[in-house]
Amino acid sequence: MDLTDFLVVIKSICFQVNNPRFSKYRFFKQCVFAVAILLFGCQQGTLMATPKVAVSTLPLHSLVSIVMDGVGEPDLMMPSGQSPHHQSLLPSTVRKVTKSDLIVWVGPTHEASLTRAIRGAKQEAVVITLINEPQLIRLPVRTGDLWDMDHNHHSEDDSDGHSDKEFGDEESGHQFQADQDSGRMDGHVWLSTDNAKTIIRIVAERLRGLDRENAGVYAKNMASAYVRIDNLQLELKDQLATFDDHSYLVFHDAYQYFEAEFGLYSAGVVSMSPERSPSARSLMGLRELVEQINSERQLVCIFREPQFKSSAIDILAEGNTISAFELDPVGIGIDPGKELWFTLMKNLGNSFELCMGTQNPEAEK
Repeated sequence: MDLTDFLVVIKSICFQVNNPRFSKYRFFKQCVFAVAILLFGCQQGTLMATPKVAVSTLPLHSLVSIVMDGVGEPDLMMPSGQSPHHQSLLPSTVRKVTKSDLIVWVGPTHEASLTRAIRGAKQEAVVITLINEPQLIRLPVRTGDLWDMDHNHHSEDDSDGHSDKEFGDEESGHQFQADQDSGRMDGHVWLSTDNAKTIIRIVAERLRGLDRENAGVYAKNMASAYVRIDNLQLELKDQLATFDDHSYLVFHDAYQYFEAEFGLYSAGVVSMSPERSPSARSLMGLRELVEQINSERQLVCIFREPQFKSSAIDILAEGNTISAFELDPVGIGIDPGKELWFTLMKNLGNSFELCMGTQNPEAEK
């Protein structure tokens, strides 16, 4: 029963009260009956309400939206166009997180700015920390040469003053115990088609536990997504099959899941911390390394990213037979929703093909 139905019952009782033959005893019984119906209706509505879901970043939000299609819409924690590494949440977003039944994020080491809000979630909330999920393919952060771990943006301590081993507090009950290797793992897990399917399955399983009434919908959405993802994987493999002997530089180390799956080779990274531009001294060292790598293995291009300044890319590309192109690991400029992840992956495939399909030094810079 909703509020409208309840008001109809009350109106009927009030109408009968005006009847002189209406007894006080009967009035009392009908009032009790109306209240009982209202309470029962509220209880049923609570039990059958769509779970409130909060998701950290655009690609993960897209994968969760696929599972929830036809049932509800998850809330996006990170504003579109913002880096997931260091971003403060709006108060309205924090309130949504604290009321969520299910929270999906990569983890505290990779999304440190979210830990405080997630610690404040209600105790019964289900929190999926993907970097701790053993079912996922998890690759270690790359080191050596242009992958120097000492300057990587995934540091041992997050901006909130916590080590990457434990996040949480005793009051909320949400302790985020990072597993032994999670702090050294690359958090861009969504850039693998196999991982995307695993994330969808994990989310569908948790949602079925929270919302048994729509379990069939979640299962159907998962099965449909698997077919689309398998088809996309085949398309991308065919598209990128001839580029296994090409090398390039990326703005920051976000693409190794995609590279590993489709046989691509990245020679290194331009910026160890994407939020900060390299210093003049770092750029000088980078230019020397680029020249060395270019002499050993011909570099085809350097990739910039839309959410970060690209001055370093332009400086490195200047004076070299290296073209500059754009890669986007999170879906900047793509409408949020269930199609974003598919569009993101197709865009990556097109960008790699555009880069490695040309040797023209006058290409876009």
